[in-house]
Amino acid sequence: MHRTRTAIDMHSHFLPKSWPCLATRHGGEGWPSMRHSGPLPTGTLGYDRTCSAMLMSGGDDFRPVTNACWDVRARLDDLDRFGVHSQIISATPILFQWDRPRKASVYVARHFNDAALEMCSASHGRLHALCQVPLNDVDDACLELERSMANGHVGVQIGNHIGAKDLDDEGIVTFLQHAAALDAAVFVHPWDMDPLSGRLARHMMGWTVGMPMETHLSIVSMVRCL
Repeated sequence: MHRTRTAIDMHSHFLPKSWPCLATRHGGEGWPSMRHSGPLPTGTLGYDRTCSAMLMSGGDDFRPVTNACWDVRARLDDLDRFGVHSQIISATPILFQWDRPRKASVYVARHFNDAALEMCSASHGRLHALCQVPLNDVDDACLELERSMANGHVGVQIGNHIGAKDLDDEGIVTFLQHAAALDAAVFVHPWDMDPLSGRLARHMMGWTVGMPMETHLSIVSMVRCL
């Protein structure tokens, strides 16, 4: 049965099929990459879909993914199947890499922002992108937001904190004010949940417990700014 496509999906992540080796380019460990060979799970987390690749964090498996992460035709087929007209895509937060040196963080943001626009350009106007920024340096973040908005992004996605800095941090507030001046929509994504204690490692509690907790912390920090 044909479904009328009226809905807009404003939260969906993308991944390029591959990207340059960031460890070779910038040094250091723990960089994200994609693995297409070797053993792959038969399904993805929570979805009865064929796993097409494994998103890696350093040398460790991070998350199985489907080809719709990078294949525009496969993504549009999914939108048609569920009656969705348009979709806003953004990088999964593992790509932020805010703990890296400034030059590396800027490179990562620019690379994945350009990759997102490549997907959008092949979607016949149905995909739109939120950029990412190197928020570990406010000046760099503001410049990348300006570049991205000029190139066609509709806004920006940020994590809800940088280490111990919440959304009421002076530097983050400065960035948010700059986004407002550019009329850039800001999507705040909860992330980096319980990274040390490991108490949320079971039963996907990092998502079901940790993400709501991070959202509450963000709300409180913004209320404190008023």
